[in-house]
Amino acid sequence: MADGNEISTSWENSGLESPDVLFERTFAWFQKNCLEYDTLTPNQLHKTTKPNRIIYFSQCYSQRFKEYCRKTINRLPIENQEHIQISKQSVLDHPLVHILYQKLNYASAMIALFRGDKSRKKASIDDIWKAQCGDLFWIGPTGGILVPEARLGAFSSLIEAEKTIRQSRFHSYLSFDDLNFDGLKEAIFQSSVYNCYLQSEFASVSELDSIKTGTNYACGWNDDQCSTGCFKDYISTKGSFERNSIAIEHWSMVENPKEESTVLFRREFSDRSDGRFLMLVCRKTYRFRNDFFSIDYELSNKNTEACLFRFCTNSEIIATPVFEDHRIELIHHRESKILDFKSQVSFEMVDGIGLSNLRKAERVLIRSDLPFSLFAKSNFLQKPAVSAQVLNVPPDSLMFEGFSINIGWDLSIPPEGTVFFSLSVHLEH
Repeated sequence: MADGNEISTSWENSGLESPDVLFERTFAWFQKNCLEYDTLTPNQLHKTTKPNRIIYFSQCYSQRFKEYCRKTINRLPIENQEHIQISKQSVLDHPLVHILYQKLNYASAMIALFRGDKSRKKASIDDIWKAQCGDLFWIGPTGGILVPEARLGAFSSLIEAEKTIRQSRFHSYLSFDDLNFDGLKEAIFQSSVYNCYLQSEFASVSELDSIKTGTNYACGWNDDQCSTGCFKDYISTKGSFERNSIAIEHWSMVENPKEESTVLFRREFSDRSDGRFLMLVCRKTYRFRNDFFSIDYELSNKNTEACLFRFCTNSEIIATPVFEDHRIELIHHRESKILDFKSQVSFEMVDGIGLSNLRKAERVLIRSDLPFSLFAKSNFLQKPAVSAQVLNVPPDSLMFEGFSINIGWDLSIPPEGTVFFSLSVHLEH
């Protein structure tokens, strides 16, 4: 390090008008010629980086974060993993982090556009700050994004921020925006009762917010499947909920649907087995109303032979961080049955399923016009050992991550035939 006399002499010899100019030019030279790595904020990275492009960072990150990144990368379809040190995928594309960051960006944009009462805008900004904890954007030493209390609390703050800047006479509306900067538009429906965010790639619900209780019911976590969100569809063999029996192709959103407050997706499922090529075309339509929405399925068999299979949809649902505060009900005709389980259950010929938050007296009800089979299980994760020191909890305690609910319909479609069935989702108080 140079002492004060050397710095003074350097400035006098440079002939520049002030030491500040000398420092600025010196730093600019080092930045241009000597820096091996550049730094940027997560927001800049997420908005400017092309999908699947690997970004390298400085090697000064901690060993703990490095191991986390490697574990995350191993669960993603990335080639040449031996050359990856830390990437955009490991920072932002953990499914839970991705959805939370998407919500944070959208809420921030809405607040920036708000004009009017400055006190309301300030209150919304305060709620935004409550959701910006560094541990929430990775799986930190205390669990980070996997801690359900922290995750649900962050979403609650962001929902409250949105609600604060709403006009007194709020009308339901459907809009489209690229929320996750992947080049595809996502659909957002907002009403006085709920918010629903659709993920275009899977034609699924990435976020289902209750405006009254500030709960995002779609942020459950299934660590075995590395999955979150609701109504992700797949096809299995008859009588089974096994995944990936038919190859998956990405959904495509159909532009300009005829009906208002409607979002239409199309997808092809294909499989080649026993020398036969099967092709199914699915149209999935979300129809939104102020206090509920429906999902209409249209499945067409494009083959010359009949096909028999089970069409399934999977949801990761959570209402509260405490398992005991949930109540699960099975609905058959007009009768309901309360379930008591901590592992897994399966039922046949079910008409609906309800998930209640006992503390907030609210229920999410999923009904179908066609009886379905049900497989549901509760998901728990071990709390990190460091939590005993930081959070004052027993090291052997479990974190409740929500329920995995699989709904399946056994279908038989004749050649060139088509079947129709629907789900409806209600928020009841």
